[in-house]
Amino acid sequence: MKNMKKNPKQNRESSLMRSPLILGLSIVLCIPVAYSHAKSSNIVKNESVQSILQGRTIKGQIIDENNEPLIGVSVIIKGASTIGTITDFDGNYALEVPAGKNVLEISYIGYKTQEITIGKNTQLNIKMQPDTQTLDEVVVIGYGTVKKRDLTGAVASVKSEDIVRMPTSNVLEAIQGQVAGLDITRSSGEAGSGVNMTLRGTRSINGDNSPLFIIDGMEGSYDELNPNDIASIEVLKDASSTAVYGAAGANGVIIITTKTPKKDKFSIDLDAYYGWNVISSFPEVNRGEDYINFRREAQRTVGAWNSPADDGNLFPSYMQKYIDNNQWVDWFDLASQTGITNSYNLSTSYSNDRVTSYFSLGYYNLEGLLKGDELERYSARAKIDFKANEMVKYGLNLYAMYSENDKRYSRIWNRILCMPPLGTPYDEDGNLVDYPLGDGNMNPLADMGEDQYVNNVKTLSVAPQIYVELTPLKGLSFKSLLGGYFRNMKESKYTGTKSYQGLESGLVQATIPNTFTYNYKWQNILTYNFKIKEDHDFTITGVTEWSKDQKEKATATANKFDTDSYLYHNLGAATGTPTVSSSYVGSQKMSYVARINYSYKGRYLLTLSSRWDGSSILADGNKWDMFPAGAIAWRISDEPFMQNVKAVSNLKLRASYGVTGNAGASEYATLDYSRTGIIGFQDVGVPYSGYSQSIANKSLGWEKSYMTDLGFDLGLFSDRLNVAFDWYRTDTKDILFEKNLPYATGGYGSSPFKIWSNVGETRNTGVELSITSRNFVGPEFQWSTTLAFSTNKEEVIKTTSEGPLQFGDYYLIPGEAIKTYYGYKYAGIWGTAEAEEAAKYSQKPGQVHIAENGTPDYKLNADDYYQDGGVLETIAEAFARHGADAVHGNLHYINGAREIVRTWRGTEYRSGSFQRGWSPAHPTFYCKKDCFTRYGGFDPAIGSAADFELMLRFIEKNSISTAYIDRDMVFMRTGGSSTAGLRAILRNTRQNKQAFRKNNLPYPWHYGVTRLLAKAGSTRNPIHYLFKTR
Repeated sequence: MKNMKKNPKQNRESSLMRSPLILGLSIVLCIPVAYSHAKSSNIVKNESVQSILQGRTIKGQIIDENNEPLIGVSVIIKGASTIGTITDFDGNYALEVPAGKNVLEISYIGYKTQEITIGKNTQLNIKMQPDTQTLDEVVVIGYGTVKKRDLTGAVASVKSEDIVRMPTSNVLEAIQGQVAGLDITRSSGEAGSGVNMTLRGTRSINGDNSPLFIIDGMEGSYDELNPNDIASIEVLKDASSTAVYGAAGANGVIIITTKTPKKDKFSIDLDAYYGWNVISSFPEVNRGEDYINFRREAQRTVGAWNSPADDGNLFPSYMQKYIDNNQWVDWFDLASQTGITNSYNLSTSYSNDRVTSYFSLGYYNLEGLLKGDELERYSARAKIDFKANEMVKYGLNLYAMYSENDKRYSRIWNRILCMPPLGTPYDEDGNLVDYPLGDGNMNPLADMGEDQYVNNVKTLSVAPQIYVELTPLKGLSFKSLLGGYFRNMKESKYTGTKSYQGLESGLVQATIPNTFTYNYKWQNILTYNFKIKEDHDFTITGVTEWSKDQKEKATATANKFDTDSYLYHNLGAATGTPTVSSSYVGSQKMSYVARINYSYKGRYLLTLSSRWDGSSILADGNKWDMFPAGAIAWRISDEPFMQNVKAVSNLKLRASYGVTGNAGASEYATLDYSRTGIIGFQDVGVPYSGYSQSIANKSLGWEKSYMTDLGFDLGLFSDRLNVAFDWYRTDTKDILFEKNLPYATGGYGSSPFKIWSNVGETRNTGVELSITSRNFVGPEFQWSTTLAFSTNKEEVIKTTSEGPLQFGDYYLIPGEAIKTYYGYKYAGIWGTAEAEEAAKYSQKPGQVHIAENGTPDYKLNADDYYQDGGVLETIAEAFARHGADAVHGNLHYINGAREIVRTWRGTEYRSGSFQRGWSPAHPTFYCKKDCFTRYGGFDPAIGSAADFELMLRFIEKNSISTAYIDRDMVFMRTGGSSTAGLRAILRNTRQNKQAFRKNNLPYPWHYGVTRLLAKAGSTRNPIHYLFKTR
């Protein structure tokens, strides 16, 4: 190699200009600029190998492609990797070569690794060649591939080595935090639980906000994949990338490509993992004196404890004996475990000129943190490609998965954490005690008893795929792909007599839901790539796609068993009335796609596409729609004026705009169909038939998202440092929403008709930044760093409703985020100077002050008011803590002077409590919206007992779970409709009788007397109460 001569001063100045920038960026990212090496067979200089009988010193200078010295280049002795050095600020190096060694290995991030034979030389000056592999990487996009350098859209790529670092049951958890804008959270801590994800925020209300998953060209289920089978994951973010998937790509697209073996290579790989699952941090359970002090502080806040003299108020009498006997219990420790994770994967691959094959077997086992919570999964994949000749290829891709998942009752965590740390969990024989405290608190370990609780889910999935690819001309290819996805999920569940639910509500039940899912897809892709005068590169793609989805479900349920030993294996042994139900839904979609990619000299890039989708879900006249998109990009780094900017190896500006759609309504939202059932008529149930509760909308159309994206890609120092930035805005219009119609239009019982509608518009605006550095790349060790940042603002622009539009627990309010809670306004905290005024509302300084009509005018304009003092917070905490469907508490009746004249103190529900005259205090009854959706709302035909009938229907008939909060929640002023005397009680008793009969529940003869005595006994003057004239 020629010796390179240059002014030493110029060398040093050039080096110093480069080094501060490198070092500065490295410090920001915590990246050391250290020596690195990689192994390669790229030998750029070859001399005759000579036998070196003694050691000697070799010196030289290493420069880049622009003849500038390179700092920190790794120079090592091949065959003696512990002997090496790095170049200094001027690119110089000096190295002692031991006897018998004759080859240098030169490596630097962003440049090709070279092997240099030393021969007789003592001076070797070396010129490095840039490694453009990063820009030449092929990225999978919709219905094709493209070089990374030619991308016009916002696409993030994750490779295999970044996916398998951490063994997980869900492949998406493996890339958490690696893609800016992709928000991934675990849905729960249960074994086998899935993840919740959104890409660039929430757009839709009723539609699914999860991205579309494409696995080897076909829509598929990511949560069943073996992570070790995956070669790459591409995340398509902007509309120019996702619009080719039309309605399915409205929330982004994640393309998963499975592994294909390298040519002329046979390999066998075994991957094994064994680990433990523990809670990284959990507070120690309070017991003994710590728990007693905890109760003291709780009672102090409500004025019930001031000194140890008040300890008698801390615990009920039934708990005191356990304290005296020092019978403290750590329920968490008894119910939890250190879970085990096992993962084993065996794969083999082979490739030659005619056949390419990949086979894999996988086993995954996960024990959860609760005893009895476990997932076991088996998976297999066969991927074979055949090349008949230069024109014809065909292949098979088959994936199968079988899993068993044992689950625990969803409320157990809450009961374990809320159970007082006292009692007797087991008797002398080691059997579980039903009521460890001797009161109504069930043993939270009850489900761990033999044959008491089983929830076993078995899943079998098969995804076959075959294809044929024809290449009749250079650049022209046609690929036809036929695939499917078939899944059977069988859930077998049993709750025994002494299970938690059995003790709580008397529920003894076996149920077996069986769900079958079928998905068929046929895809045809025509691609033609050609050039005009070398500078103009065109790729034209045309696609047709047909898909059909079906879902069938059959459920058998049996109630009341004389023995628990059958579990769910013998439904015929039940003594109660069995029920059977089934359902079927289906939909079809047809699509056509056209796309053109154009590149001029590799610098100026253009992508135009359009997709036409037709869906069976939407109404006639609206079934078909078009989703266009376009993107442009400018590779500034390839311009002649950038050739002297040494630090910048890649710079590309991008801009895109496109439209995607969503047909996320129910499958039959635009069809009129009937329903049948039994309805109460006077004292008997009679069959009926009529319209479905969901009324058809004959004008229902597509929900559309219009997205704009501006961004840039930047590579520095031969792509040692890569930066990607995007700003985007998405306007989603004609949002699909199922809303309730006015009661005047009709309904069933207390449930109004519903209709799917296009109701409003939302906007998502955000910024994404991703910075990746390759710190160290060696033959046995690699180190890279990725920093991902994203921010997204959701906003409702408008709705078709005059006021807030409710969906579930949330509201749509113009100017607010999509999922917004709507409730009381606060006027701050009651201060000490306001103690007298606060007392009028039974409040004290330090408690929350609720404003009325947005201003604190202190007026009470209704019969009822809430004892706020943290009640709203307590209710929210109770839902979270108990996992219940409904909560209730205590009610006080007050007179005009705000004196308490009667108290309705609640108790826990027991099976049959309603027949004994029990019911929750209705103003304190809070219920999840889902109960109204499933079981209907108030029935005005029942009269003033409509609230009683609703609670009876929810709790007694449909067995929703309830939790009692022992605190004052509501004060009801006596007067007007709130007053109840003997006549009112008798009138309400008659209406309650209607409620029992409507729900086909037995009405006890003593009900009226029991209820009368219970209500009179709760007053200070029973005689006066009974003989009121109202």
